Amino acid sequence: MRELRGVVTAELERARAAGTIGSSLQAAPSLGVPVADMNLLPAEAWAEICITSGFAVARAEAPEATFAAAPGAKCARCWRVLPEVGASAKHPALCLRCEDAVEALA
Repeated sequence: MRELRGVVTAELERARAAGTIGSSLQAAPSLGVPVADMNLLPAEAWAEICITSGFAVARAEAPEATFAAAPGAKCARCWRVLPEVGASAKHPALCLRCEDAVEALA
């Protein structure tokens, strides 16, 4: 998993150096892996490990990552960029996960 994370991190660093992103949380990369590695982790866990807002896993002959910008707006609490930010009338600056956390504390 560390080797695969390194493949993603290298791609994110290229995007950062090009000025495409300033933070890895502005990304939703794709990781291509051999079929034997397809089920190592779900995409959501890869996003957490790689510190990105989204993630996709696809089949490839050898490990490879491709950059994609994360769609949506930045959550004011977790800073992830997600399409759902702004959907809540009560907490328009939060993603749904952060909205649930804030409401649980109320």
